[in-house]
Amino acid sequence: MDITSMLLLASLVPRLVICGIVNGNETKPHSRPYMVSIQNTSLHHICGGSLISDEFVLTAAHCRDHGEVLTVVLGAHSLKNKKEGSIRISVKSYHPYSEKLDPQNDIMLLRLHKKVAPTNKVNFISLPIPQKKVIAGTVCSVAGWGRLWMSGPMSDRLMEANVKIMSSELCKKRWRTSHFKVNYSFKKMTCAYGCGGSCMGDSGGPLVCGRFVVGVLSFGDPCCCNSPDLPNVYAKTSEYLTWINQIIKNHSHNELQTNHSRAANMFISELLIVSLLPYLTFSASVKSGIVNGKEARPHSRPYMVSVQNRKRHTCGGFLVSDQFVLTAAHCYKKEQELTAVVGAHDHNDGSSRINVKIYHIHPGYESETLLNDIMLLQLHSKVNKSSKISWIPIPKKDMDVKAKSECSVAGWGKTSGNGKASAKLMEVNVTIENNKGCQKFWGKTYSTSRMLCTCGHGGFCQGDSGGPLVCNNVAVGVVSFYKAGNCDTPPMPNVYTKISKFLPWIRSVLNGAFGADIINGKKAEKNSMLYMASVQVNGKHSCGGFLIDPSYVLTAAHCDKSGNMSVILGTHDIRAKEAALKRHTVSKRHKHPSYKTVKAGNDIMLLKLSKKVKIGKDVKLVAIPSKVKPLKPNSKCQVAGWGKTEKANVVDNLLVTNVLSINFTICQTMWKEINVQLPDNVLCAGGFETKSGACQGDSGGPLVCGNQAVGIVSFNMGRCDYPNVPNIYTQISKYAIWIKKVIGGGG
Repeated sequence: MDITSMLLLASLVPRLVICGIVNGNETKPHSRPYMVSIQNTSLHHICGGSLISDEFVLTAAHCRDHGEVLTVVLGAHSLKNKKEGSIRISVKSYHPYSEKLDPQNDIMLLRLHKKVAPTNKVNFISLPIPQKKVIAGTVCSVAGWGRLWMSGPMSDRLMEANVKIMSSELCKKRWRTSHFKVNYSFKKMTCAYGCGGSCMGDSGGPLVCGRFVVGVLSFGDPCCCNSPDLPNVYAKTSEYLTWINQIIKNHSHNELQTNHSRAANMFISELLIVSLLPYLTFSASVKSGIVNGKEARPHSRPYMVSVQNRKRHTCGGFLVSDQFVLTAAHCYKKEQELTAVVGAHDHNDGSSRINVKIYHIHPGYESETLLNDIMLLQLHSKVNKSSKISWIPIPKKDMDVKAKSECSVAGWGKTSGNGKASAKLMEVNVTIENNKGCQKFWGKTYSTSRMLCTCGHGGFCQGDSGGPLVCNNVAVGVVSFYKAGNCDTPPMPNVYTKISKFLPWIRSVLNGAFGADIINGKKAEKNSMLYMASVQVNGKHSCGGFLIDPSYVLTAAHCDKSGNMSVILGTHDIRAKEAALKRHTVSKRHKHPSYKTVKAGNDIMLLKLSKKVKIGKDVKLVAIPSKVKPLKPNSKCQVAGWGKTEKANVVDNLLVTNVLSINFTICQTMWKEINVQLPDNVLCAGGFETKSGACQGDSGGPLVCGNQAVGIVSFNMGRCDYPNVPNIYTQISKYAIWIKKVIGGGG
């Protein structure tokens, strides 16, 4: 059957498609001794079939084109292995159910020129018991030698995949509402779907539930192999039992040998078992590795990184620059200290190990849904490009990856669900699936704008989350999750984080926007920062502040809390005995008149002290800008306070840390990722993915750059150990006129 006749055949069956196995596994040799390869006069495989007696093969009617002479091959696993002991037999007579090609009766019997005797490689499969239905949700299987993906090669070895029976009502609705307008028959057809399934090349193969051939593969979506939208359709074997038995009876020389007597007693118990199989639960697993792949050519993927914890491989990753590794956010667990192994083929041997300096977890990462499951690891030192170490390009703009694109994944994870992780890098080809189809499989878990999904003969399993999905030598996705508990024959497409959606964030991190030179908080030096003020309510530290005039402390407007407010000046230790503290009563609070909420901006307040402070060796003023002056990105600044640390809500001694200022546009983009629109008149510095910056209790304190207070601590994400976004400061220079007016008025 040449390509012309195949296309003609497809056009005769309302643009349906000859089918084969996609995203399956190689079968255990001869574990399906009933499988038959139907071949044309050129001895090329064209269809599948199943041996149902010693003289008859069951297949699809459309497998014979215009009187073509066919032969069958029995007992085969590899169609190319001539030493396997397979048997080729010519077909004596052809018995289609209907002489006219009819998609509603796409079933045919082939009578062989000679009988075959059962062996360990050749045997019969049982027909179903009449009136016994296979319920929706039952897990069954298909097998064949067809194409491995839509435009892929035919398999010379027998492949298999698990599928689920779909209800006839849903199947009919799917096909009726498609643009193919198939007239689905409740009585004569049945449907099945799954991540594994059919493609071009193996129509006629059996749909097997338990030990029974319940269907004959007929057609599927001609535009997409194993389509997530349109299930594969089978001729329902049970509806043709009378016809099958009559054909065999009329043409057999001897007694029918269909194994019915042995199978009948087994059917009820087997059907009961499969009917009780629970529906699959669509929970996601996030530890991924390579399944059904092959060993990569050593160092052919020099961008690959083994992300390790305590020198044990935990995730994959890939270099996107000389100092940054892109991986999945879920690969980081709190308190872990990860290392990156670069230049490895065998990650246990002959490679370079580098410590991770900063973990840049995406600010919108959601651990429960795995939305925005992406992270950049900043290495302690840069890597030098070589034949074994390099970085891979990522998309230059937000883009969709076309469905059916052939791509690849690689990693050191498990090679099967129950197997061991591979020490050597493995790789496998996969096919991009339609986004809407993926969403139908995964439901609300799947984001069509931020995720990609694939199917294929291979895929990933436990151990290589974070690895790259590579299309045309560009990393387009980050391995994220798959259907929990089933990586050998996944019923759901594998899911990746779509890199192009995160380009602004990636670029901002790569450009050093979030401060590589962070110095962790430490005690402020004696006689330094003598302008610092502890703003207290009812005698307890509430906020920071700083002295800008003998009568005025500048702080944040959101620090205005009910109670008796006072200010401690002239000390770093605010827990000293009361008699030693220089406490000053606040006589008036001047909140900015436009202040409403902290995230709406104008978060600035002047506190007038009840009497002027004497400026001397223990108390100093800090300068503030007298006019609007922008703060350059990456300016080295300081922030100080008595606020929360990782171990305490309030500290006794003033802590100070260095931070870098951040480009406002980049900062704004980061906050937008978590649905926060930054107000006007603010600055950004420190915080993002570091253990340095401001925390609760530091509000109102100064951001000091070049001996001048340029900002007031306003807000962050509420997380101080690893804040997801930069800290926000009120920009003092934008309020210079207001400050001057308040102080000048003496209010």
